[in-house]
Amino acid sequence: MRGIVLGTLVCLLLACDAMILDRLVIVPENASGQEGAGDELIAVARSALIGCGARAEHLSEGGTLSVDWRDPDSPPGLSIQVYWEAAEWRILMSQDLYGQTGRTEIYKCTYEAMHDALRTKFGGEQLRVE
Repeated sequence: MRGIVLGTLVCLLLACDAMILDRLVIVPENASGQEGAGDELIAVARSALIGCGARAEHLSEGGTLSVDWRDPDSPPGLSIQVYWEAAEWRILMSQDLYGQTGRTEIYKCTYEAMHDALRTKFGGEQLRVE
């Protein structure tokens, strides 16, 4: 019995993937007047997801400044959150834990599309990757 439990635990631990997470940071030239910027950044995220093949019916608003993509036929999903902290906009992109190991094609495409759009919009000096 102990062997079965131990074997099951080992299988479960091996099935879990490491957290896949990227963070983009925008340091605005002027911290005042940033009220609508969060909505604008979520719009960039939604546009990147759709441009990379995510269908609109699989997108949901996870909260005030977040968007989630979950396609039951193509796991794992991903989440993008935007928040203001220490006079910077932080964009956190993470892939769900269960499903394909490593970054999925839609994750890689969305990250690159967001990075390019943000670099164009804010310039390279205001955008950094953490």
